[in-house]
Amino acid sequence: MKQALTLALALVLTLAAGCSPASAPPAAPEAPAAEAPPVTEPAAEEPPATASEPAAEGSPSPADAGEILCPASADVGVWVVGTYKFDAVTDGLCTAVAPAEAFDLVLAFPSGVSEDAMRSAVAVASGEVVRYRFSAGGMIVRLAAAQPGTVTTVRVRGPVGVGGSTVNLGFGLRREPAPTVAIEVQVGDGPWKPHEPGEFLPPGPARVRLAFGRPVGAPQVEGTIESQLMVPAGSEPQMTWTDSRTLLLSFAKLPPVLFVDFSAVEDDRGLQFRDQVLYLRSDTPPRLAALDPASGREEDLGPAPLDILWSTASPDGRWVLLEATRPTSRDDVDVWLIDTATVRARKTDLDESPYGPGYIWFADRLVVAGWDELQEWDLTRHERRLLSEASYAGPLSPDGRYLAGRVLHLNRTDPNTWLAPLTVAVYDLATNTERLFPEVGNFRNPHRGGDIPIHVPMRWDDDGRSLYVLQYSEDSTPDNPRTYWAVLDLDTGVLTPADNVPDEPLREPQPVTSPSGWAFRPAQWGGRGEVNLVSPQGLEVAYGEGRPLAWLPDDRLLLVRWADGYPRIPGW
Repeated sequence: MKQALTLALALVLTLAAGCSPASAPPAAPEAPAAEAPPVTEPAAEEPPATASEPAAEGSPSPADAGEILCPASADVGVWVVGTYKFDAVTDGLCTAVAPAEAFDLVLAFPSGVSEDAMRSAVAVASGEVVRYRFSAGGMIVRLAAAQPGTVTTVRVRGPVGVGGSTVNLGFGLRREPAPTVAIEVQVGDGPWKPHEPGEFLPPGPARVRLAFGRPVGAPQVEGTIESQLMVPAGSEPQMTWTDSRTLLLSFAKLPPVLFVDFSAVEDDRGLQFRDQVLYLRSDTPPRLAALDPASGREEDLGPAPLDILWSTASPDGRWVLLEATRPTSRDDVDVWLIDTATVRARKTDLDESPYGPGYIWFADRLVVAGWDELQEWDLTRHERRLLSEASYAGPLSPDGRYLAGRVLHLNRTDPNTWLAPLTVAVYDLATNTERLFPEVGNFRNPHRGGDIPIHVPMRWDDDGRSLYVLQYSEDSTPDNPRTYWAVLDLDTGVLTPADNVPDEPLREPQPVTSPSGWAFRPAQWGGRGEVNLVSPQGLEVAYGEGRPLAWLPDDRLLLVRWADGYPRIPGW
């Protein structure tokens, strides 16, 4: 796994036994323990709002309209900001504000409820469901964007409570636009200009103006900035509130990299400032270059994507794939493709693979094993297609035709052993067909309550007719996990303990050799390192810092150069 899964804004519904009767409305909402209560803006001449000030403006709260508020939870057991747990409502609806933009609604069901039962228990009105996903804590419903003011109604009915008790819960989500913050920058005494995340500015004095579109608390904003600024000592900005919603950051000298993510900041409604980042650089942008290893001559080919994390090339050297942190996000990743024939970089809409061998190349297409889906990129038409919603971490069969994957039924994790039923999936890349072997085994769920992809080790037999799968013994405990290898006969679908297990295939990056005999070893995870080549005579030659990518058709080395500065680390 190359990097951590990003966390989405979520609302959580806990399906507990003993639903509240219709005559007993939910209690007044309490703010989550880790968050300051929502605040609103005072008069313009006063200082910014603090956490103790009451709401004074903005759209009316649900309570103003006589509605029953869905109470907030102080401890929901998942690590997301702005999370709510809704109590049972058997008559009418409790209400809460939710983003008008697409978002994930997390429905937390008791352990043991089947996926079919969860799906059939949930009804959504005035809102489109994009997809359902299942995790150890229940079901994640992806709701599409809706018109502001729409109330998306969600009902959960059926024997899906604790111990099979009957549940009848209802709540309404009033969809309102997520708040935004307008960011402008000023270099020296120059004009104010809108900020483009990832833009490069000349080093020297600069100011940044943050204009929040909704009332916010000053301590929350300032704390967010102070906790994320990674600047040299003495280079911290001076923070000045010019009015209750506008914060001015003054830098005597811009640092090489300045990054602050405001998505954890909440406005007075409890909605987060989604995809709102401040990302400035004052170093030199990275460049693509072509190096002639024999003469040492180098040609600049133009700009390269920022913040490159990982790269790989197609076996024929025609394509280079780059994973790079998205400039507008804390840790989302963009997938880029470079055609070595034209040295043109193209950003795709692929989701990155968290697995090292998760990119499978063909002559005219690229298959990508994503977090929870299998994707295909047409290298001719430059289009993405979804192949499957199973997690295909591999491996690939010896003949390159079949890709192994798994579906872990995390919602049915045993609370004592931490074991979850395992469905093995095999995808035929020649016919684009999928074969599932339902619940043939089990696997340990070390991230109970989380949503982190879990890799199940698998190995193919030499003939490609059997698949070896790592299993956990039924008597395993969290403190004493016991594993063994089992073999799945693909003809019969039977999984039995294995006596002999094939060796783990070698996954170390192999040297990439040019037609003239020069070679480099592909870089590992991370942006830059030393460019060390091996000559046809076996001598190692150093060519400074950078990232080697592939050999161009004219036998030159395509690489990325950083004149100074450094790539941004995800999460900064």
